[in-house]
Amino acid sequence: MRERMGRFELYSFFDQKGIERRLSRMAERGWLLEKFGSWSWVYRRIEPKKLTFCVTYCPGASLFDPEPSEGQSTFYDFCEHTGWEIAASSAQMQVFYNQRENPVPIETDPVVMVDTIHRSKGSVLFANIALLAVSLFQGWMLWGDVKNHVAETLADSASLFSGLMWVLVIALCAGSIAGYYLWHHRAAQAAERGEFLPMRSDHWIQVGVIFGVLAVAAAYLISQVRTRSPAAGALFLALALTVPLVTAVVVRVRDRLKKRKVSKGVNLGVTIGLCVVLVLVWQGAMMAGVGYAVRHGWLSEGREESYEYNGHTFTAYSDTLPLTVEELLGVEYEGYSYRLRSEESFLTGWMEAVQKPRLDAADSQEMPYLSYSVATVKVPALYDLCRDAMLRERDEVNYDAGVPEGYREQYQAIDPAPWQAKEAYRLMREDDGPQGRYLLCYEGRIVEIYFDWEVSEGEMRTVAEQLGGRSQE
Repeated sequence: MRERMGRFELYSFFDQKGIERRLSRMAERGWLLEKFGSWSWVYRRIEPKKLTFCVTYCPGASLFDPEPSEGQSTFYDFCEHTGWEIAASSAQMQVFYNQRENPVPIETDPVVMVDTIHRSKGSVLFANIALLAVSLFQGWMLWGDVKNHVAETLADSASLFSGLMWVLVIALCAGSIAGYYLWHHRAAQAAERGEFLPMRSDHWIQVGVIFGVLAVAAAYLISQVRTRSPAAGALFLALALTVPLVTAVVVRVRDRLKKRKVSKGVNLGVTIGLCVVLVLVWQGAMMAGVGYAVRHGWLSEGREESYEYNGHTFTAYSDTLPLTVEELLGVEYEGYSYRLRSEESFLTGWMEAVQKPRLDAADSQEMPYLSYSVATVKVPALYDLCRDAMLRERDEVNYDAGVPEGYREQYQAIDPAPWQAKEAYRLMREDDGPQGRYLLCYEGRIVEIYFDWEVSEGEMRTVAEQLGGRSQE
């Protein structure tokens, strides 16, 4: 029979009543809290009994103080005289239990209780604010990708799943911060009337958000294994484990130093240094693992080979493309590289294909070049957004490359009939006229294609059939 049990508990730092109720139920089942952290709580076996719990706060305490500090020891002795025994403590929070019926409360003045909680808020709210800032920054960066590359970003399962996770984290952090200040405003008013207003428990909200994040991560892991390779899934899993593994090691070292009565400053310095070293070592191991996987082709989505040309190494691909130069022109060449990249989600699909001559091909200078991308829009409301983003992309190219006025490129509308499309655009350059790049709008699909030759009407129909889905019309 096990004597200790670890549990994943999700309670806000300021959720006194929720924590107290939880611990009372666990004591009735025969488990008493022994130590706890933000999410992980450890219980020890006891005889099932009804205990009263009290959560208090010590504003001056720290996670890095030798345990217990002098101030905490004095407070513990005071509480012991009234039957309150310390169960566990973590930073500013102390948890006491009492075996008497209707014990005398540790704190009775509502003004002091609210003030003590408010002075203890620093590290907890700082962590929430810092995480909220990081989440908002990540969300802002992702929004930039979505706005400028709608179809491609929404088809990328990594971007989509990370976006969902950041939204959940933002909601959790913002809700916790706003909830605390709203509670404090109301609790301060109630304290002036001689009443203590406990914070409303957000336990189930935290449970929902955390398990939502885990569900999203699991769905992404499964998608990587199914659509790419087990190696890609393993890579994502290793990346996802970075934070929990590093945190577990750092917390264990910090707690050992606390028990050895190491000073707060030394403990803090060692903990931060260890965290930095572990992250760097883990990242180095990850990079080495990725390099090894790439060299052995474990992360490759298609068949590829390396070749040498003029003392340099290049990669040639032999993926199967939905449309090739051979199909368009009816010619055969030896020495092509065929590369296909595709992503798909429940919102959009994205495919990029490139057919280009290998540098070591005998006729590489005469061989035609073909590239295209196909956006499949599964939600009609997103169609215009995807099309407009692809039209605007040329403006971004001009801006990013610093192209001066008179040399810029822009799509202009042309007759869609030869392409059997709803809309058609051709890239125009201010100094050089029409280019070989087209943007074609079909039902539920948007095709951007580039030829390095002047395309014929017959080839336009082939594009419509192969890429635009017009073969049955």
